[in-house]
Amino acid sequence: MSSTPAAPAELLRGAAAGALTATLALAAHAAGGGAIPSGAAAVLLGLLSAVVGAVAGSAERLGEPRALIVLLAAGQAIGH
Repeated sequence: MSSTPAAPAELLRGAAAGALTATLALAAHAAGGGAIPSGAAAVLLGLLSAVVGAVAGSAERLGEPRALIVLLAAGQAIGH
């Protein structure tokens, strides 16, 4: 396991992917007439967003747009 610090671009990609996962899930629920998740559902959404962000920021292959889109789509599928 490498102890090399993450590059700023990797950190930004991870933060953006995590935030986008949560934002899109909340917007989709609101647009669909559903309630905004609260309680345990909100905690699970936060955990999902953190995992998506961590994976997006740590995987080298996720620098490719297609791989990142697949990860974001998987986050949305799991979030619903």
